[in-house]
Amino acid sequence: MQNNPIVEVNKNGLILNAKGFDPYKSFECGQCFRWQRQPDGSYTGVVSSRVLNVRSENQKILLKGTSLSEFQSFWAHYFDLYTNYDAIQKRLIHKAPWIKTAISSGNGIHVFHQDLWEIFISFIISSNNNISRISQIIESISQLFGEKLASSLPGQWFSFPKPASLKQLTEKDWRELNVGYRAPYLVSAVASWHLFYQEVNEILHLKGKDSTLTTSRSLQKIPGIGPKVASCIQLFGTPQRDVFPIDVWVRRAMMHFYNPSGKQSDLQLQKDALHLFGDDAGFAQQYLFFHARSYFTKH
Repeated sequence: MQNNPIVEVNKNGLILNAKGFDPYKSFECGQCFRWQRQPDGSYTGVVSSRVLNVRSENQKILLKGTSLSEFQSFWAHYFDLYTNYDAIQKRLIHKAPWIKTAISSGNGIHVFHQDLWEIFISFIISSNNNISRISQIIESISQLFGEKLASSLPGQWFSFPKPASLKQLTEKDWRELNVGYRAPYLVSAVASWHLFYQEVNEILHLKGKDSTLTTSRSLQKIPGIGPKVASCIQLFGTPQRDVFPIDVWVRRAMMHFYNPSGKQSDLQLQKDALHLFGDDAGFAQQYLFFHARSYFTKH
């Protein structure tokens, strides 16, 4: 564990001094969809019916909309502030020196501890979709079927809908929310949620690879969830970090750094990455994803 984050309280909110944490990079690395960039450059997000504004400047982070007790009991864990990312980076570079460039690019990214239900639905929506559109769809769903939240921050904010609220939606209703071909999958996923949730709670008590592989199999029994979406749900919605989702950006990064010949399938690349990075594979994936989006959009 790294040192506890230092928090000061002043009239503007909480001032967080968390060495090695870059909230902006963390919001933009494909793991979350409800952090909205504001006109002043800050981000406001809704997490578990809480609303928070985050502004980063001069190596300090200003948090508005929360209290010291709530930060300590909720946000510090959500932002994964107690994990030693320096140690993770050293392990990754030791295993694969070529990843150092991606780590330098994505330095400061933390993998958040997010709500499994919200991640479950969000990443089914994410299939063959872009981050901007995914965020818009999820925001629409929240406004229509979530609860309006009381907040000291400007604007109107809504919680992510509960399972019971989405269970009423038909395939036609989902299509009207612009989810396209994913509509029948979402109907099925919502109907399957409680059974899956019971299964995954039992699975997470298993150790190591047994837990990860069994969770993946359980997820892929649900229509609309393939290997990539399952890996994303595991990485961002459970404690499992020994997964390696591959999308177009991660594939480009792996082709660039690891296998320039470009002859390996996504499945083989994933197997290689899991073998190489082990329990840290999910962190490696986030560095590679962030670097690829930054680098390949400019070159």
